[in-house]
Amino acid sequence: MGSPIKDEDREILWEYLSEFFTSFPVELLTKGLQIAARYPLGEVEELFFDEIAPACSFNLTITTPALEEGFDREWIIEKIRQGMTYKKMSRPSLAIRRLYYRCIAGGVWKEVESAIRRQRQANEES
Repeated sequence: MGSPIKDEDREILWEYLSEFFTSFPVELLTKGLQIAARYPLGEVEELFFDEIAPACSFNLTITTPALEEGFDREWIIEKIRQGMTYKKMSRPSLAIRRLYYRCIAGGVWKEVESAIRRQRQANEES
């Protein structure tokens, strides 16, 4: 596995990958996808389910107006930081939490994964 996600990239990934939980046009997320494409999918997936999904998946469980402009950057970063308590969880608790968010946001992850793969392909072609 590659190096862990760099701190300077982490917040950018939070900002851009959280937009997959809104109706923001995915094709405009190239900056975040370019950064995500630098890392192994497993690392991005872990970040997605441990950090982003807990902050954003509520959008999938309730009727909300379309967020066509996406989440506010400062709000999403603060929301994710507040949820970083997962790092102190026991292994069984963390496994249950991950399973829950995989059930809720698994479809969103498939979209993210597909977009990252397309970005990697575009990077290889250029």
